[in-house]
Amino acid sequence: MESTPEPRPRLHPNRLVIPGFLLGLFMILLGVFITGVLRSENLRREWYPTQNTNPFTEILLGIGAGLLGILLVWTLEKFIAPLRGLREILKKTLIFEEVRIWHALAFGLLAGIPEEILFRGAVQPILGIIITSILFGVLHAISRTYAVYATTAGFYLGTLAMWRGDIWAATAAHFAYDAGIFLLMGFLARRESGIMKPE
Repeated sequence: MESTPEPRPRLHPNRLVIPGFLLGLFMILLGVFITGVLRSENLRREWYPTQNTNPFTEILLGIGAGLLGILLVWTLEKFIAPLRGLREILKKTLIFEEVRIWHALAFGLLAGIPEEILFRGAVQPILGIIITSILFGVLHAISRTYAVYATTAGFYLGTLAMWRGDIWAATAAHFAYDAGIFLLMGFLARRESGIMKPE
C-alpha cells in the first residue's frame, strides 16, 4: 500500500528575504550587463530618466496601475476557478499569517525593481513585448495557470513600459501589485485563522 507523501512545510516569510535579495541583485547585474555592456546604452536614460519625465507622476500612475491589477485579478478569481487555485498554491507555500507590512513592502521592492530592470528594461527592447512576456511567464511557472497568469502580467507591464517610454511606471505597478497582494493575503489568512495580530 502506497503512503501519501507528507505535505511540504510552509515557509516563514523571513526565509524569503535574503534569497529574494540575492536573486534580485543577480537580475539587476544581468540587466546592467545586457543594456550597459552589450548594448552600450546609458542605463539612467534607458530605464529611469529624469529629464523630460516627472518620476513622481510616473510612480503614481504605476501604483494606480498595480492596484487596478489587484482589483482585476480579485474580481476575475470569482469566475475563473484556476485563478482561485493559484491562491491555494500560494497558501500552501508560505505562512501568510506571518506576513507583516514590512514583508509585503520588501517583497514588492525585491520583485518589482529587479524584474522590471531585467525584463522590461533590458530584455524587452531586444526581444519585443510578446517574447519577453512569454519568457517572464515561463520563468514564473510554478503551474500552467501561473505561467499564463505571469505571461499576462508581463504583457500588462510591458505595455505600460512601452506607453511611458521608460520603466518608472512599470516598476511602481509591479511593486504595488506584489506588495498589495501580500498584504491582502496576509490579512485574509489571519482573519481566516482567527489570529488578527497587530502589525
